[in-house]
Amino acid sequence: NETFGLVLIEAMAAGCLTIGTNAGGVPEIIHHKKNGFLYEPFNVKELVNTLDIVLNLPAEECSNIRANANKTLAEKFSRDRFIRQILENY
Repeated sequence: NETFGLVLIEAMAAGCLTIGTNAGGVPEIIHHKKNGFLYEPFNVKELVNTLDIVLNLPAEECSNIRANANKTLAEKFSRDRFIRQILENY
């Protein structure tokens, strides 16, 4: 139930395929099978299945997911966006 998973954003920025729970603030960062993968909390079978899927993804699909993650980072979590939001609030 992570409220804001900074580690997810860091993993995306590092080019990792990202897996998180479908709870808390995580689904605001990860969109299942688009820029990462979600599984239901405490569902070990689903986590194992998700890991298996990720480990066996074709290279082209991995590239697409990484590209979508980079797009998410640029649109939602860039330094410029944060600065813009801070200035708008002040």
